[in-house]
Amino acid sequence: MKRFSKILFVVYLAMACTTEDTPEIDQREENQDNPQTENPQTKAPNNVDELQGDWFRVGGNNPSNNGMLVRVVNDQGLIVLPQNSGFKKEDIKWKEILSTSTNTYEYSELGSDDNYYDAQMELGIYDDTMRISVASAGAGNIQKWVRKFAEFNDCMPYEPINNENTINEDWDAINETDLYPGLLPAVTSPGGGFYTVSLSNESGVVPGLKITSSIDSSGAISNSTAAATNDENTRISSFLVYPGVSYDIAAHYSSYVPSSTSPTPYTIKWNYTDIMDCYEPNDELLEAKAIPKNEIIEAFAITGHINNYVVFGDPQSYDYYSVQLRQQGKLKVELLEVPSSINLGLKIFTSNGDQISSENEEISGTLTDDGTLYSIQTKSALEEGTYIILVNIGGSRATVVNHDSEIPDHWITPYKFKVTAME
Repeated sequence: MKRFSKILFVVYLAMACTTEDTPEIDQREENQDNPQTENPQTKAPNNVDELQGDWFRVGGNNPSNNGMLVRVVNDQGLIVLPQNSGFKKEDIKWKEILSTSTNTYEYSELGSDDNYYDAQMELGIYDDTMRISVASAGAGNIQKWVRKFAEFNDCMPYEPINNENTINEDWDAINETDLYPGLLPAVTSPGGGFYTVSLSNESGVVPGLKITSSIDSSGAISNSTAAATNDENTRISSFLVYPGVSYDIAAHYSSYVPSSTSPTPYTIKWNYTDIMDCYEPNDELLEAKAIPKNEIIEAFAITGHINNYVVFGDPQSYDYYSVQLRQQGKLKVELLEVPSSINLGLKIFTSNGDQISSENEEISGTLTDDGTLYSIQTKSALEEGTYIILVNIGGSRATVVNHDSEIPDHWITPYKFKVTAME
């Protein structure tokens, strides 16, 4: 029994000496210490050949890290595309990879806290899929990686929900204003849409309609009477809606044409038209949605009123997208369709938000005109990595229309564009 324990102890020491953290021993010195060994001792090869090359993260319990590209060289994996993981390019994500059995490997995994944790890889037997489990609780301890480069698309389609409603009430006196806080309910669709509201009566009154955001105590989205319209008994207003915001209605009995009856009945009708924009919310750089190259992307240019105003440069008139460049090259962004009521600006940024110099090429129209089509292309080749595309409204646009005015084209028509990689 004593002899068996001694052998195990010697084997354990031999195994410990093979780790990368152990200083290398000069083979000549080893032979001098062990004169019975005629030939230098060589380290047994670590069979990680099956892991060499690129791996793309496509799943796990931390979705924000999906899209990351890691390249395995020898026994370590270096980050090539960090995506939105918070890691840096060329960080060693996997180190000291060691084959433990067929299709199974042990290694150290770099965590978001910059510490390394024991982990295990397992290759699929019938496909090029690798599953990772990290010996630490928390997001990211379960991961799925594949060999084939995946063009990520963060589009999340949903079914548009349109609705309408009607209320019938009375004014008791001239110049009375009836208030309806939150009468137009907040919508949940990420792309928003637009409300159309009408205030009407059959008593000859010229009604006044005021619409305000429920989170804005000053001003109004729309505030006027039906005087001098084609139908002075009815006031109609349409406006762009931001998801999660409700709107207040004030119905005013104007003194323009006093009613001969009291109380005076009136009707408020409203309907909501939903817009399906599967990339919203993407109003901020940190919300950039991944899109594939070489495919037509469509979205709407503006998501509507948060407050009682929308001004040039408000985030809801910006759309951010991210694309992956797997190898060095230029990026080209091409507008394929632009609504006739707006013009759009295009910019390309690094993942850190630094703008990249680019050149414009007109396709049709002039850059400052509504509906103009053009493309931009980076002036120089870019390194592999993740880049940000900004599409923003570059000119005047309507967010409110009253009475008989037509609904603007950009409310109901998406813009379309495509991103390609050029040599």
